[in-house]
Amino acid sequence: MPHKLKILVIHPRYCIRAAKQIEGLLSADHAEITLIIDMQKYGYRLSDHIKSKVQVHHFKFRDNFIQNYRLLKLIKKLRSNTDVIHCHNEPNYHLRVILTKFKGLVPVVYDVHDLTSMRTNREEPDEAYAFQNSDAIIHVSDKFIAFSDEKYGKGNCHTIMSLPSGSNILKNSRKLVQTPPFKFVYQGGLVDSSFEARTLTHYRDFSKIFASILEEGHSLDVFSATDTSRLPTLKEMADKYEHFRLHTPLPYKDLLVQLQEYDFGIVGFSFNYDVPSATKKYLHAALGNKLFDYLFAGIPSVVINAEAMAEFVTSNRCGAVKLDQLSWAESISKTLQVGDLHKTAQQFSMEEEIKKLIKLYQDLRQKV
Repeated sequence: MPHKLKILVIHPRYCIRAAKQIEGLLSADHAEITLIIDMQKYGYRLSDHIKSKVQVHHFKFRDNFIQNYRLLKLIKKLRSNTDVIHCHNEPNYHLRVILTKFKGLVPVVYDVHDLTSMRTNREEPDEAYAFQNSDAIIHVSDKFIAFSDEKYGKGNCHTIMSLPSGSNILKNSRKLVQTPPFKFVYQGGLVDSSFEARTLTHYRDFSKIFASILEEGHSLDVFSATDTSRLPTLKEMADKYEHFRLHTPLPYKDLLVQLQEYDFGIVGFSFNYDVPSATKKYLHAALGNKLFDYLFAGIPSVVINAEAMAEFVTSNRCGAVKLDQLSWAESISKTLQVGDLHKTAQQFSMEEEIKKLIKLYQDLRQKV
């Protein structure tokens, strides 16, 4: 019987990426997992399956001497039953605290969901420390590795994408629609620049992009967890356009079933404001979760202002790219490539990524 890896996962802001990895590790049955999160803030995100299979410790993360001391004390207590410490950002300060105490004693993995310095165009000392001292670094796409290598020097970097479990793949029986008008869908976070003053988040303001779809005669449905009270422009658009609908979020499996009702899913970013150059690089390097959600639902994506995602849909024949000089219908007609979406989804399931993650854990364990 092979040794089951004992993984201590630490994530101050427990999110879908950590959940997908844990679900995949549990499915592979190669790891015993202990999880430290703030249960009061993020416990609602724990699935019943994870609750039943994972040892969970509540910790109230704060970047101050007392809480950092308590965090180290908790990790020390758990260390005898730990092969690898897997830390997720953001934030990054807990990496500094953990590495200062445990570097060389237990391998530490730095899982970078979001290159803070790249997105915000500000220097982040804790991020730099984590990059330069972690035993391994995980990125969500290859393009982020190139940026961090240039900024911090080459490290032991790997790409583990944020993918759904293969158990969520649906086989869509609908025929590919290539004649307009199209039924578009967008699911994910949104920002209204008329409500949100922080310009660094305005790449999620899709109001002009959505309006261009509707003015062209297509329909558009939006599923977002963002409270509609924070989206006054989109609420006005819903009153103005008959074929524009705002929906409340659905449970993940129900969402995938609903997505099958549409012709194309929208991914990418809005560049309708002065985007800092570093932030633009960050956005062009991103591989968004929704790209794979559409794929698993069996519908092609249309990519806007996102080079890595455009490369993905082109090379894997699962969508189209919106071209600035062309309309939505013309862009789809010119760039759409669609192969076997079900087969492609199976290729990009979390179970396949977990094989890489387990090998990384095993390699780190052998080096200690």
